[in-house]
Amino acid sequence: MASVLDPSMSTPLQARYVAILPAIKNSSAGQVLRLSLKNPPKIIQPGQVVTVLLNETGQKGLVALPGAALIRRGQLTGVLVVEQKQNKDFVSLRWIRLAPQKFGGN
Repeated sequence: MASVLDPSMSTPLQARYVAILPAIKNSSAGQVLRLSLKNPPKIIQPGQVVTVLLNETGQKGLVALPGAALIRRGQLTGVLVVEQKQNKDFVSLRWIRLAPQKFGGN
């Protein structure tokens, strides 16, 4: 399950994954997704750019990441993680293991 958040909204809306849409150019950050909202407010329009918050997949330790967030070095795959410690932000590279891509929906 995912949630959608627009800067003008105070709380996120629950969304259902429908599909990943092929991008015309792969130069942009992020992924183009088709999500379904029940009774969306008028402020949310089709094709609008929003923040998508991904909930856990239901399997312990698994999260979904867009391909553009991955760093590949040879056979290793990593991601940059931002952590806050003592009111300071720290960025570190974490090597990860990829699971087969499975998407919920229908």
